[in-house]
Amino acid sequence: MGRFGTFAAALVLFAVTFGVVYYFNKPEEQAENPLEGTGIEKLGGKSLIHYVYVPQGELSDEHLFLAAETYCNGTPGCEVRFWTDKAMTPTGEIETTAQTEARFATYRKNRYNGEEVLIRKDREQAIRR
Repeated sequence: MGRFGTFAAALVLFAVTFGVVYYFNKPEEQAENPLEGTGIEKLGGKSLIHYVYVPQGELSDEHLFLAAETYCNGTPGCEVRFWTDKAMTPTGEIETTAQTEARFATYRKNRYNGEEVLIRKDREQAIRR
């Protein structure tokens, strides 16, 4: 087969394997988005902390828990921080003091027992699931 034939066969095998893996493991932007049409979007964060903007009309507990589940994507421990002011939502990895004060809600999932807690500024008690 020669060097070129072996190289060409390896290249074809790689291309086919990559195509199959890519097709069955679609990137996040191509996967179905349960938040589509809500206006809820992740603007920044770190590996296990997500900074999320939520429009005023989407502040139900159901939408916040759905957003948290979507962005945590099955990780055992995760935190999602929510803002209703898009300009105040951090877009990088760092959150300023003003952004912390502007935060509307925080979701935390305990990595040891799986307990989910949603703390909102407009409620006196946390919501546990």
